[in-house]
Amino acid sequence: MSEQRSTGLVRAWTFRMFLLVGAVVGFLGMITSIQDRMAVTTHGVAATIEIFNLKQNAPSSWSTYEGHSRAMVYVRVKPEKEREFSRELFLRKDIVDALFREEPQHIIYEDGNPARFVMRSDPLPPYGFGWLVFGFVFLGIFLWSLKLR
Repeated sequence: MSEQRSTGLVRAWTFRMFLLVGAVVGFLGMITSIQDRMAVTTHGVAATIEIFNLKQNAPSSWSTYEGHSRAMVYVRVKPEKEREFSRELFLRKDIVDALFREEPQHIIYEDGNPARFVMRSDPLPPYGFGWLVFGFVFLGIFLWSLKLR
Protein backbone atom coordinates (compact mmCIF):
# COMPACT_ATOMS: atom_id res chain seq x y z
CA MET A 1 0.00 0.00 0.00
CA SER A 2 1.34 3.39 -0.92
CA GLU A 3 1.51 5.99 1.72
CA GLN A 4 -0.24 9.29 0.99
CA ARG A 5 1.31 12.50 2.22
CA SER A 6 -0.96 15.25 3.37
CA THR A 7 -0.14 18.46 1.51
CA GLY A 8 -2.38 20.83 3.37
CA LEU A 9 -3.59 24.02 1.75
CA VAL A 10 -0.27 24.86 0.06
CA ARG A 11 2.70 22.62 -0.64
CA ALA A 12 5.69 23.34 1.60
CA TRP A 13 8.08 24.38 -1.18
CA THR A 14 5.45 26.59 -2.79
CA PHE A 15 5.02 28.38 0.51
CA ARG A 16 8.78 28.72 0.95
CA MET A 17 9.18 30.17 -2.54
CA PHE A 18 6.40 32.66 -1.72
CA LEU A 19 8.35 33.72 1.37
CA LEU A 20 11.60 34.03 -0.57
CA VAL A 21 9.95 36.13 -3.29
CA GLY A 22 8.43 38.33 -0.57
CA ALA A 23 11.89 38.91 0.91
CA VAL A 24 13.34 39.82 -2.49
CA VAL A 25 10.46 42.22 -3.16
CA GLY A 26 11.10 43.90 0.20
CA PHE A 27 14.78 44.41 -0.53
CA LEU A 28 14.10 45.65 -4.08
CA GLY A 29 11.47 48.04 -2.72
CA MET A 30 14.05 49.65 -0.45
CA ILE A 31 16.57 49.90 -3.29
CA THR A 32 13.94 51.65 -5.44
CA SER A 33 13.12 54.08 -2.63
CA ILE A 34 16.79 54.91 -2.14
CA GLN A 35 17.22 55.48 -5.88
CA ASP A 36 14.25 57.88 -5.88
CA ARG A 37 15.77 59.85 -3.02
CA MET A 38 19.27 59.87 -4.54
CA ALA A 39 17.91 61.09 -7.90
CA VAL A 40 16.80 64.30 -6.22
CA THR A 41 19.52 64.73 -3.58
CA THR A 42 22.69 63.89 -5.53
CA HIS A 43 21.57 64.48 -9.11
CA GLY A 44 19.05 67.21 -8.37
CA VAL A 45 18.97 70.57 -10.11
CA ALA A 46 17.66 73.59 -8.20
CA ALA A 47 15.32 75.74 -10.24
CA THR A 48 12.64 78.39 -10.05
CA ILE A 49 9.30 77.93 -11.77
CA GLU A 50 6.97 80.64 -13.02
CA ILE A 51 3.72 80.49 -14.92
CA PHE A 52 4.57 80.31 -18.64
CA ASN A 53 1.95 82.78 -19.80
CA LEU A 54 -0.08 84.90 -17.40
CA LYS A 55 -2.87 85.07 -20.00
CA GLN A 56 -3.41 81.31 -19.76
CA ASN A 57 -6.42 80.20 -17.78
CA ALA A 58 -6.17 78.52 -14.42
CA PRO A 59 -6.77 74.76 -14.57
CA SER A 60 -10.41 73.79 -14.68
CA SER A 61 -10.01 70.15 -13.69
CA TRP A 62 -8.17 68.99 -10.58
CA SER A 63 -7.03 65.53 -9.53
CA THR A 64 -6.51 64.33 -6.00
CA TYR A 65 -3.08 62.84 -5.39
CA GLU A 66 -1.38 62.28 -2.03
CA GLY A 67 -4.20 64.15 -0.30
CA HIS A 68 -3.84 67.34 -2.36
CA SER A 69 -5.71 68.73 -5.34
CA ARG A 70 -3.30 68.84 -8.28
CA ALA A 71 -3.37 69.87 -11.93
CA MET A 72 -1.09 69.94 -14.95
CA VAL A 73 0.20 73.48 -15.48
CA TYR A 74 2.53 74.78 -18.20
CA VAL A 75 5.44 76.57 -16.48
CA ARG A 76 8.78 78.15 -17.29
CA VAL A 77 11.61 76.35 -15.48
CA LYS A 78 14.70 78.45 -14.73
CA PRO A 79 17.59 76.30 -13.47
CA GLU A 80 20.40 78.10 -11.66
CA LYS A 81 23.20 77.02 -14.02
CA GLU A 82 21.41 75.95 -17.20
CA ARG A 83 19.23 77.49 -19.89
CA GLU A 84 15.56 77.97 -19.03
CA PHE A 85 12.90 75.82 -20.67
CA SER A 86 9.15 75.27 -20.58
CA ARG A 87 7.46 72.19 -19.25
CA GLU A 88 4.09 70.96 -18.04
CA LEU A 89 4.24 69.93 -14.36
CA PHE A 90 1.73 68.24 -12.04
CA LEU A 91 1.45 70.82 -9.24
CA ARG A 92 -0.56 71.23 -6.02
CA LYS A 93 -3.38 73.77 -5.95
CA ASP A 94 -1.60 76.10 -3.48
CA ILE A 95 1.47 76.18 -5.73
CA VAL A 96 -0.65 76.88 -8.81
CA ASP A 97 -2.46 79.71 -6.99
CA ALA A 98 0.88 81.23 -5.97
CA LEU A 99 2.17 80.99 -9.55
CA PHE A 100 -0.90 82.83 -10.86
CA ARG A 101 -0.24 85.53 -8.24
CA GLU A 102 3.18 85.85 -9.94
CA GLU A 103 5.07 84.40 -6.96
CA PRO A 104 7.94 82.23 -8.25
CA GLN A 105 8.26 78.80 -6.63
CA HIS A 106 11.43 76.80 -6.03
CA ILE A 107 11.84 73.14 -6.99
CA ILE A 108 14.56 70.54 -7.18
CA TYR A 109 14.18 68.23 -10.16
CA GLU A 110 16.01 65.12 -11.29
CA ASP A 111 18.72 65.96 -13.79
CA GLY A 112 17.41 65.08 -17.23
CA ASN A 113 13.83 64.48 -16.03
CA PRO A 114 12.04 67.66 -14.86
CA ALA A 115 8.79 65.75 -14.36
CA ARG A 116 10.34 64.13 -11.25
CA PHE A 117 10.69 66.96 -8.78
CA VAL A 118 10.09 68.02 -5.20
CA MET A 119 9.25 71.47 -3.97
CA ARG A 120 12.13 72.92 -2.01
CA SER A 121 9.88 73.28 1.02
CA ASP A 122 8.70 69.64 0.89
CA PRO A 123 10.44 66.76 2.64
CA LEU A 124 12.65 64.47 0.58
CA PRO A 125 11.37 61.04 -0.48
CA PRO A 126 11.76 58.41 2.27
CA TYR A 127 14.58 55.88 2.40
CA GLY A 128 12.12 52.98 2.44
CA PHE A 129 13.01 51.36 5.75
CA GLY A 130 9.52 49.82 5.82
CA TRP A 131 10.46 47.79 2.73
CA LEU A 132 13.63 46.65 4.49
CA VAL A 133 11.68 45.47 7.53
CA PHE A 134 9.22 43.70 5.21
CA GLY A 135 12.12 41.93 3.46
CA PHE A 136 13.78 40.85 6.71
CA VAL A 137 10.50 39.53 8.13
CA PHE A 138 9.88 37.39 5.05
CA LEU A 139 13.52 36.26 4.97
CA GLY A 140 13.36 35.32 8.65
CA ILE A 141 10.18 33.30 8.18
CA PHE A 142 11.74 31.62 5.12
CA LEU A 143 14.84 30.59 7.09
CA TRP A 144 12.69 29.43 9.99
CA SER A 145 10.60 27.31 7.61
CA LEU A 146 13.80 25.63 6.36
CA LYS A 147 14.77 24.83 9.93
CA LEU A 148 11.35 23.28 10.65
CA ARG A 149 11.68 20.98 7.67
